[in-house]
Amino acid sequence: MTDLRSFAINLAREAGQLIVHYRNIESVKREFKDGLEMVTNADLEADQLIRKGIAETFPDHLLLSEESSPDLGNLETLDAPVWIVDPIDGTVNYAYGHNHSAVSIAYSEDKQIRIGVVFNPFTNEMWVGEKGKGAFLNGESIRVAEEKELARAIIATGFPYEKSELNIMIRRIEAVLKTCADIRRNGSAALDICWVACGRLDGYYESLSVWD
Repeated sequence: MTDLRSFAINLAREAGQLIVHYRNIESVKREFKDGLEMVTNADLEADQLIRKGIAETFPDHLLLSEESSPDLGNLETLDAPVWIVDPIDGTVNYAYGHNHSAVSIAYSEDKQIRIGVVFNPFTNEMWVGEKGKGAFLNGESIRVAEEKELARAIIATGFPYEKSELNIMIRRIEAVLKTCADIRRNGSAALDICWVACGRLDGYYESLSVWD
């Protein structure tokens, strides 16, 4: 798995450099999927870079990507090795010049996630997790926060683009906020989950897609 992990790390870093370049030269163009969810040309270019890298190195592997192959199917039904990709998690943050966004790449084999890599190129932070070998931030071992009381916990969440179930979401927020210390809405599920893993947040909840 070490070679796969190194491959994922290098690919995430390369995609991260690309999205930083697009923003530095002020060449980010916005579109909207289904009229609601933002996608930029940098999302698509980073997705293409990652797809090309995987196809050339592992031609027999499948790819599940938010931008180019979101309908591949349920991971539990796929026997072949699968790469799961979100080229920019936190696209709205990215497009508006916020730095809480990241490249997210995972590798699944035998219907289980084996490797996960999340790279924030704006803070140069690389989170890496490998099944059975621990989780790391820039090479240093990480652990969750020690807070055990929900009343003192900082909990993060996210909001959907589709507002048809807004009342349900508001009820959830009300229920959580009544029992925790405070709530954060940072705009990148992948990074928020990494922040839980390294103790910057105490918990996270949201209904997510597999690439998140």
